[in-house]
Amino acid sequence: MSTNDTAPIPGWDELRHAGLLLDGSRLHRLSDRLPENLDGQTEQRLRQYAAAILSGTTGADGTEASSKFVAFVLEEVCGFGPASGVWKRGSRVSASNSRRAVTGEIVKP
Repeated sequence: MSTNDTAPIPGWDELRHAGLLLDGSRLHRLSDRLPENLDGQTEQRLRQYAAAILSGTTGADGTEASSKFVAFVLEEVCGFGPASGVWKRGSRVSASNSRRAVTGEIVKP
C-alpha cells in the first residue's frame, strides 16, 4: 500500500453508498491500478450512455439513463458478472444490506 492510504479520493465522498460499496483501504488498493484501454466499440457505447444522461433525452429526471449507464459500466467496462463478482441494485439489494439513517428512513447502497 502507498503511504497515503487515508487521503480522500475525489468524488468518493459524494456517492450515496454509506460505506457499503467499498471501504477506504480496499479503495486505496484499487486506486493504484490502471485500467486497460477500452476497445472502440465499448468506448463509443460508453459515450452514448453518458451523452443520454447529459442531454436528458430519456426520462424527465434522467433516472432511466443513469440506470443504464451504471449497468453498462459495472457489467461491460468493469466486468462484474457471475464469474467475477456480483452487484445488485434497486429491489435486488437485500434488507440485510440496509441501514436506518438518523432520519429514520431505510438506506441501501
